[in-house]
Amino acid sequence: MSKKVIIDGCDLTGKTTLINKLIAYYNDPDLSYLHFSYRDRTDYDFYNTMLDKENFISDRHFIDEIIYPLIFNRKANLNTTEFVKLLDKCN
Repeated sequence: MSKKVIIDGCDLTGKTTLINKLIAYYNDPDLSYLHFSYRDRTDYDFYNTMLDKENFISDRHFIDEIIYPLIFNRKANLNTTEFVKLLDKCN
C-alpha cells in the first residue's frame, strides 16, 4: 500500500520526531523521508512532481504557501488554482 504523508508545522514543533517515529513504525525500506527547506523550490511544478512519488513522509510541503507568504511578507509562489489542484491530488 502506498503511503503519502505530509507533516507540516512551525519550526521546533516536533515534525522530525514524529516522522522518525512513523518511519520506525512502518519499518518499510521503500518509505522515503522528504525534507524541504527554504532553499528548495516552492513552485507548482516542484510540488506537483513531489506528489507523484510513492511512499514518502514529507517534512513540509505546499501547505506552507498558505502561511509563510503572510508571515514573511512575500508573494505566494502558488495561486489559488494551483493550491487546489495540489490539494485535490493529495485526496
